[in-house]
Amino acid sequence: MKNDSFNGNMQGGKILAKAMALKGINRVFSLCGGFLNPIYDGCLEYDVEVVGTRNEMEAGFMASATSRIRREPTVVLAEPSGFTNYISSVAEAFHSGDPVIFISVGSIFHRLDHMGFKEMPQHRVVESFTKYSFRITSGDRIHEFFDKAYDIAANLPTGPVQLSIPINFVFSHYEMGNTKRSFDISSKKVHLPPVHQNDLTLAADLLKDAKNPVIIAGAGIHQSHAEKTLESFSNRFQIPYFHSNHLEIRQPDFTQATYMGLADIHQNPASRLIHKKADVVLCLGTKMDYCLDFGESPMFNAESTLVCVNPTSRELSDNHIADHGILADSKIFLETLNEKLVCDNIDPQWCETIRARRIEENNKLLATASSNETPIHPLQASVDVLQMLTENDYLIVDGGDAHGWQETALNITSLENKNLKGLMMSGPFAQLGVGTSFATATKMAAPDSKVVVISGDGSFGLNPGLPLETAIHRNMQIVVVVLNNQAWGMIRNQQKAIWGRTCATDLRDVPFHKIAEAAGGYGELVENAEDLKPALQRAFESGVPALLNVKTQDVKSQLTIGLVDRRETSSIE
Repeated sequence: MKNDSFNGNMQGGKILAKAMALKGINRVFSLCGGFLNPIYDGCLEYDVEVVGTRNEMEAGFMASATSRIRREPTVVLAEPSGFTNYISSVAEAFHSGDPVIFISVGSIFHRLDHMGFKEMPQHRVVESFTKYSFRITSGDRIHEFFDKAYDIAANLPTGPVQLSIPINFVFSHYEMGNTKRSFDISSKKVHLPPVHQNDLTLAADLLKDAKNPVIIAGAGIHQSHAEKTLESFSNRFQIPYFHSNHLEIRQPDFTQATYMGLADIHQNPASRLIHKKADVVLCLGTKMDYCLDFGESPMFNAESTLVCVNPTSRELSDNHIADHGILADSKIFLETLNEKLVCDNIDPQWCETIRARRIEENNKLLATASSNETPIHPLQASVDVLQMLTENDYLIVDGGDAHGWQETALNITSLENKNLKGLMMSGPFAQLGVGTSFATATKMAAPDSKVVVISGDGSFGLNPGLPLETAIHRNMQIVVVVLNNQAWGMIRNQQKAIWGRTCATDLRDVPFHKIAEAAGGYGELVENAEDLKPALQRAFESGVPALLNVKTQDVKSQLTIGLVDRRETSSIE
């Protein structure tokens, strides 16, 4: 539908609602406020569902999760005080590459800089961690700015944008349809850069001569819809691949023989072979950030050839440490290289060498993973949860040590041919308190799947809104498994390891299961290991959002061990 569909006298809020509807946005996330009423009225008129949340941060996290599942932009609406509430979710979206359009209503335009009601330069507050941040300057152009915001959010690398709309533009009426040139606002313009022939030849020549090449897949694989292409490419040429830290919603096939797990030397010691033996390291859609040791030791060896493939020159400039940077969409790059590549020099035992190391390391943990200790070891709890899920189910991970134990559990179960439909956790910003928001949005998008959250007790307390309230209110059955060690475990264990004492890291033994019951959900206390799986089954059968309060040991994960190692090194340096 063309821009000329905006005809006649239209209120600003309805201009925005119609623009969202024409762009295909059928669900937005928000907490109501008087500033938003004209937009809400427009949403009712144009069949845009408003998911009411108890906190704007929750709205932001739900939008991030939805954008990962749908792989298209989602929208958050907030009034001025709500804008300040959702700032942490903007940071999460930015570091994870979630294409969320954050829209906030602000003070009256012609009274700016005169201490108007709730006045704040919203667009400036978040401009450093958005792809685009702008205060709309004319009410009759709201739809134009929304179209631009959508285009910027959707294109690679995907990420959040911020639009601030003065309140008088939302309430005022405008005569529309007077522009001389119209545009198709329903158009979704995604630009995918092809690979240059010279870069293709370079990559093919490097891999042709490689004996021990590896691939490291980042968020760009998810953003480019390239998972299956990567799996096929890796399998055909028997090039092992790892994923960089902080997973997206659609995962590789965990059970594929060439999939080697997380690229992290502590959580997956098999990835130490990247430094020890890899001669060519092909990074697809990755960032050379702290998750990958900034492209240096101990993950990478200076003698290996490091190649980074990214869809923008800015990303390549961030990955300047690479020996070669290739500008291309990850999926197009792999598809094109697949037609040209000949790999005759790869060590036929290379994949098996890495896989054998994974099995060796996992065998050291199997006794712990089935120890039936009391309190329950967090690794056993994490493995037991995974074993109750199927390839049609989603797992959401929230927390510090809970995150670390879940990564270890995934490494174990993937070698047991256990697969999932999707896995989601906070991105490189490592934002805590995302679990119930992510899970509720995931269940809304995938109602036929079971959705389970693994959370620490500290991170669960950071979830915005009342416990499970949005899930209960909308009858979205999610199951939250709280690993309750009565501590900020990751921080306490770092303090003990480095300083030998602790400070402000103890937590009360909160009866989370009773709180869930009081809110209208299902709750159960689990103290013995053999009771966890039956409790999970009862939670699934309850038909309502559920919480299992699982008493666990306070033991440090491999993730925490790695952080201690890094921070001790930093203090020495």
